[in-house]
Order: sequence, then structure tokens, then C-alpha cells
Amino acid sequence: MRFVSSHISEIFSPHRSARLAAFALLVDLATIAHVSAGEPAEVSGRVKYLKDGVEVAGKKTLWASLKSIEEQEPDSAALATEYAVRAQKRPAEIADHLALGRWARDIGLADAAKTEFEAAMALQPDNPEARKALGWVKVAKDWKPVAEVFEEKRKALKAEAKAAKLELAKWCGDNAYELGEWKMLVALAVADAWDKGMIARVKPVVERRRPETALRPALSGRWRAELDTSGHHQVKVFAIYAIDFRKVDGAGMVYKGTGKALEDFHSWDAEILSCADGTVTLVDDHWEDLPPGVGGKFDQANFVVVQHTQGESTAYGHIKKGSALVKAGDTVKAGQPIARVGNSGASGYPHLHFTLQTPIWDEAGKGGWISIPWRFEGFRVVQANGAACDFEVKRARVQEGWVMEFPARK
Repeated sequence: MRFVSSHISEIFSPHRSARLAAFALLVDLATIAHVSAGEPAEVSGRVKYLKDGVEVAGKKTLWASLKSIEEQEPDSAALATEYAVRAQKRPAEIADHLALGRWARDIGLADAAKTEFEAAMALQPDNPEARKALGWVKVAKDWKPVAEVFEEKRKALKAEAKAAKLELAKWCGDNAYELGEWKMLVALAVADAWDKGMIARVKPVVERRRPETALRPALSGRWRAELDTSGHHQVKVFAIYAIDFRKVDGAGMVYKGTGKALEDFHSWDAEILSCADGTVTLVDDHWEDLPPGVGGKFDQANFVVVQHTQGESTAYGHIKKGSALVKAGDTVKAGQPIARVGNSGASGYPHLHFTLQTPIWDEAGKGGWISIPWRFEGFRVVQANGAACDFEVKRARVQEGWVMEFPARK
């Protein structure tokens, strides 16, 4: 699905850029409850997902040993206090200013980092690390503002020079110029959403982005987040964080009977709920649903798109023909029914294709979408990668291979 909505400035405002940095090399302030052997663990903080469990603050917990998971952001007030303590103890030497500047930058304290790098540059005006951190790049023997050099390079590019644009994006990344890197990646993504080089560079950028919209599950009952064994989501930038949901019964089966009819599938005609309050921006439900095993055309999938905070939108794909309960311009509430699961477009079986996405535009005004990380709140996981478990998810990224119990619509 390809859709359009708000402006790039909403993604890379100054405060957003600082928060992107906070996520880049975050010093983990995660906490984990100390539990005795065999007692289920409640984990919270920055979660690393493994095949057989999770890791938080360096401690691994197996799926079966979990009681609950909650992904949490770092405490900015605590970080600021920690910086003040470190700054008070820090010797006034170049290396010490640089070290503390790196620490502050990597946890998202942009102003503190700027203070430290400026202090280092005052002691050594030609210090390359401090200069780079403060937005300078060396050209021949002179230091120039990286933004000015970027604009010179960008204006020299030919419109069709895809490889050169990707190289300029890399140059921006190497010189810590996030805004320039994003501009070039956006231009490439709008021109070709399947560009492999662009996707490889986009992923680490959006991984540092903090999602703004709190999302409740889009479905009710027991659903499995399917493994993307073919990698088809990873080859298009508007789907790199998408999940395909299929409803399963207690035995893990996705259909009853022979599975030859759409009605055999548990997912078929299931109610789809808006994940958050928002405004419907796009709806198309006129395409036919196809028989199981018959994949249709990519651009013939029915869908609903709902815009939320900061320009973020949830996209619900492959909905049933004629099932949309909303139209463009409607306001919706979290948990409100908006459509039903179908099998339209490039879908071999009834399922819900879901992602959170943000709109992009190139300088000519042509638009597109980039899929971004997202989290669901308030559900249970009863199986993870084939392992039986039963833990509460307070807030977490849905992982492929999870079988989940989503709450009933209120």
C-alpha cells in the first residue's frame, strides 16, 4: 500500500532530532525485578528480543519465565541529574570534555553535549571530533558548516543520480548531519520504495525514532504474528515494520475444514479496530476478495489509513470488500470498529497487514510512506517462537512468532 499525509518537518523538528540521538546509543537505565529461581519475572526498560526470550539491563529471561514486559523510555530528569554529577567531577581537559560530550549525546542530552564539545573546541579549536559534533566539516584546510557543504553537494546532483544520492546520504551520516541524511533518504524512498541501498540506511535511522502514538491492539481474540519467511516486508520501505496477523484456534490452526473456502479461515470477516484516536485519511474497499491460495495484484488491496499524533498513521491492509465502516475525514476513537479482515490484493489467505507509518515528501512535492517501529499495549502472549508461555505485555513491539490474546472490544 502506498499512501500520503503530513510533512517531513514533523519528523525532524529540533526536539525530535535530539530524541533520535537519545535512542542511538542509549545508556540503558532499564530496570528488572529481582526474582528468585522459578518465580516469573516482571521486566521493564529497554528490551532486546532474543529467539528464546528477552534481555534487559544485561539479564536474560526466557519466555516461559516472564510475568510481564514493559518497554520504557529513559528517565530524562535522572539523566540530567547524572550529567550534572559527572560534569562537576570532570577534569577540565580536552579528552574529558570529549568523553562527557559523547556520553551526553548518546543518551539524548543535546544541550549538555553541545556544552562539552564547545568547551573542548575552546581548548583546541581544530579538534576534529568537537568540530564534527558541532556541525562542521573540513574541506581542504578549512572548516565549513556541514549544512552549507551538504547543500553545495546536493545542488550538484543530477535528478536521476540514484547512486550519488545514496553516497551523499552516507556522507551525511559519516559527518553526523542527520537532517541531510534524512533528506536524501526521503528523495530515494519517494523515487523507489524498493531501493535496497536506501532501505539499508533508513532502518537504523528510524530505529532511533521514538513512536508518539500509543496503540491498543487492532484485533480481539487469539492471533499469531506470522513469520516473514520470504522477507517480503523488508524489500519495501513502507512495510519494513509491518506485521501480518492471522487468527488461530486453541490448537494453533488458522482454518477449519479443508481451508479451501474463505469462510474456513478464522481470520475471515474478523472485526478490525482503530488502534488509537485519529482521523481517517484514506479508504478503499472496492476490490474483490480472492480465493485462498490465489495471490492478487499488489495495488488491488483494500485498506483503511488513520492519522494520529505527529503525522503518524496506522495502516490496515487486505480488508474485506465493502466492509469499511468509515470514510475519509471521519474521526475515530481507539477500539472503534473500522472494517473487517478480508483477502484482497497480494494476499494468499485472509489476514490483517498492519503497520505504523510516517509520511514523506521530496522537494517536488511527490509523497510516499516509511514504515516505522510501533508498540501495542495491553495484551498477553501465550506462545513465542513455538515455546509455551503466558505473560502480560504492558507495552512492547509485537514480535514475529508470537501468539497473542488480544482483549475483547469494550
